Amino acid sequence: MLHTPTPLEGEQPVTHEDEVRADRTSPVGPSLPKIVYTPASPLRQPATLLAGILRDVWRSRELTWILFQRDLKAQFRQSFFGYLWLIVPPLANALVWYLLNSQRLLRIETDMPYPVFVLIGSTLWAAFSATVIAPSDTIFQNREVFVKLNVPVESFILAGSGRAVFNLLVTCAVLLPLLWIQDVQVNWTIIFFPLAALTFLTSAFAIGMCLAPIGALYSDFRNGVAPMLAVLMFTVPVVFPVPKEPGLMGTIMRLNPLTPALELSRDMLLSGDMRWLGGSIVWLFASLVVLFATFAGLRVAKPHIIARMGM
Repeated sequence: MLHTPTPLEGEQPVTHEDEVRADRTSPVGPSLPKIVYTPASPLRQPATLLAGILRDVWRSRELTWILFQRDLKAQFRQSFFGYLWLIVPPLANALVWYLLNSQRLLRIETDMPYPVFVLIGSTLWAAFSATVIAPSDTIFQNREVFVKLNVPVESFILAGSGRAVFNLLVTCAVLLPLLWIQDVQVNWTIIFFPLAALTFLTSAFAIGMCLAPIGALYSDFRNGVAPMLAVLMFTVPVVFPVPKEPGLMGTIMRLNPLTPALELSRDMLLSGDMRWLGGSIVWLFASLVVLFATFAGLRVAKPHIIARMGM
């Protein structure tokens, strides 16, 4: 039986409020929160796990913003042309495919001028590729920080993916005036283009989070992502439109979950056609489910990943 000592004569008993007040007035500051580790898997309580992830993301929002600013400043710190390099790759890619089509080496028929078609597709695909690669690269580049400090890895991942979104905004701010110069008529639905593009990048973020644990541990896997994305590009209407006649490539493009959001983004700029809206919404919710699942899996696997990176 536990015995609670009684206060001495003239001494007041110590209450919980006194302990809190002592913590606040202590020269070393308030006491740190207590963390209890148990052998039970957090996956047995998924709601509690996701609530903890969201709570940590909110608490570390200032850290995420600081990391985002750091990445932007370091991106082109030693570059003469700076952010001009964001628009050079899609412009060069569009130029190559335009020359192939203009010289009749390829016969590609689209509902809009082909240079515009491939320029929009290349711009969105460049942002897609950067978003897929961002989680793996972020974890790998900051592995020493994760090994030494107990910091939320979600802040680093969100900052890296936010940089890819920012780069897309900068690129679009430069490329959209080019469409106006070429006398391309845009539709009033252009106001929904950011939402459609964000839907497309959400799918990229979900794919990147699925690859992040393996890519953070094995550099060979990270090096193989870029070639795989180059092959995947031909299964999405980036440089080739969805074939109207039946065939294998047309079936692959129509069944590809990336096609609706990409086509919807392009249509929001020019034609205003809404035929891909339903498929985009379906795959958006699917991507969000995958994102929550991968963030939960990363939270559970984080100690094991850090242990492997510290070897």
